[in-house]
Amino acid sequence: MPVDTSGTKPKFPFPDDKDAQATHCALNSLWLEILDGKAFIAPLPQLKKGHKVLHLITRSGAWVGNLYESEHHHTRITALDPTHMQYSDGWKSVHQDLEGDWPFSARQSFHLIHTQSLGGLIADWVGFNQNAFKYLVPGGWLEVRKKNIWFYSDDEGVLGRKVPAVKQWLELTEQAAERFGKRVNVAGMQRELMERAGFVEINGQAFRVPHGEVGAKIPIRNEK
Repeated sequence: MPVDTSGTKPKFPFPDDKDAQATHCALNSLWLEILDGKAFIAPLPQLKKGHKVLHLITRSGAWVGNLYESEHHHTRITALDPTHMQYSDGWKSVHQDLEGDWPFSARQSFHLIHTQSLGGLIADWVGFNQNAFKYLVPGGWLEVRKKNIWFYSDDEGVLGRKVPAVKQWLELTEQAAERFGKRVNVAGMQRELMERAGFVEINGQAFRVPHGEVGAKIPIRNEK
């Protein structure tokens, strides 16, 4: 499958080697568990031949594999990815930064634009959402999955009391990302950004994912 390397020079601040692919596969498996095995939860009918999907930051290609193994396997998939992983098997991969103009025309508009883990990759979130709005067909959906790089507890003060080094690490990570110009914890901003771009019928869901040996015994909670 061809890889289009035209466009702006990508700026990708994270690893894109084999270890990073393995990490992405593990994260994708977590998302499958959270969403009961669904490739996406946007309220679209079954995607058929001729329907078009744009997937941003393909990395290992795990999410695309999930889509092809679902009832939506006839859809046409395009990946826009600034990394050099370029794992493509049955879809078109466009190697380009996510910011600035996207290399599509109005005729190439999509029924679904799907993103996963874009924190730390976008400086101009307003422009990003405007691009997504521009390249969706009427009635199309943008689905943004974002994990916050932070640990939470029902005991709000536990981080500072019991693991102050972890709390400091989280704070420094956020500070470094802001200095870099690309925030990592942006999940809480998405509704406002989508509204500014013109999106309607915006639905948001939040999930608590337990960590550690104790967390493994606790079910994932939907924080609607």
